[in-house]
Amino acid sequence: MSFDYCIINPSTATMAPTEDANMAMMNEVPIVMTVSPTTSLAEAELIAIEAAENTPMLVSVDKNHKGDLGLCEGKCKNDNDCAGDLICLKRDANDGDVPGCGGVPNGGDDYCISP
Repeated sequence: MSFDYCIINPSTATMAPTEDANMAMMNEVPIVMTVSPTTSLAEAELIAIEAAENTPMLVSVDKNHKGDLGLCEGKCKNDNDCAGDLICLKRDANDGDVPGCGGVPNGGDDYCISP
């Protein structure tokens, strides 16, 4: 299975990005989504906006971090590395998405997720 991703290529863009895309770029919020080949551009834009507003994005921190990791933060070693009731999701390099988190996971990094 393969996936296609929509991005704004700044070197070839001829139209101004939408206000939502500008806000996402200003806040450095990566928008990653999977859509079918039959998804219309309008539907894809709505999916991207919803994803940016409602889904916490994955973050990989230095493996020598200090303190508890929050939701969707990575490089935990066990549940004790995660804040509150979060648990450390153990992953292999070939594992897919991290449940409840947006973005692309970094290799085999383990991430704190909601149980």
